[in-house]
Amino acid sequence: MPNPNPKPKPSPKHRALSLSLARSLTLILALTQAAFSLLDQPGTDANCRDAGGRSVLMIAACAGHGDLVRLLLQVLLALATCTWTSE
Repeated sequence: MPNPNPKPKPSPKHRALSLSLARSLTLILALTQAAFSLLDQPGTDANCRDAGGRSVLMIAACAGHGDLVRLLLQVLLALATCTWTSE
């Protein structure tokens, strides 16, 4: 018995869009991993801003990177509650 709802074959445009989306997601994942790695380094400024005045936290929040936002908030909280002593 033939399938009453055959799956349509993707068009070349659909395949190109899917490939582009996969590449974009791979890039986003790589950049997110790089950001996590940088934040683990001593001396990293989690309060830095871009030329438009946007902080890393603002950019991560606008892009929907909740895991990165949580990490940035933890880093910023740790910096804010840190007691500095001079030796």
